[in-house]
Amino acid sequence: MRRAADAPTCLALALRILYYTNDRGGAARTSCFCFAAATRGGQTRDIARAKALAAEWKSQDMTIETTPWDPAERLTSPEAIAAYLEAVFEEGDPGLIAAALGDVARARGMTEVARAAGVTRDTLYKALTKDGDPRLSTFLGVAKALGLKIQVAA
Repeated sequence: MRRAADAPTCLALALRILYYTNDRGGAARTSCFCFAAATRGGQTRDIARAKALAAEWKSQDMTIETTPWDPAERLTSPEAIAAYLEAVFEEGDPGLIAAALGDVARARGMTEVARAAGVTRDTLYKALTKDGDPRLSTFLGVAKALGLKIQVAA
């Protein structure tokens, strides 16, 4: 068994943290490298390794690209439309219902739906958003224009 006096100069536990922020293109990401070493030599080696990793990551583009998702692009069949609206009606949120009807109207062609519902295209766009509050007559006109049947069940 080694005695404490025989141990090399060391710290019980040395923890070095190196923060690196990549802010290319307006996106920011902070990475934290944590290494622990029991000896000063180990600390030096771990710090050098952390700096090398940071330099390598700094040269990489770390942005995440996303693409917008539009439900209207996927509402191509009467079955898809019915399933979408059924799910939305089950939630019971009036804003969500109005927005979903707007999605369906855009999928079918907002101008044609507005004409068949007897309202202007602008009125329909404003009414069928999450913050819109369509009148009952607008709601029923849109439902009829889309070929939807409203049923109430107990």
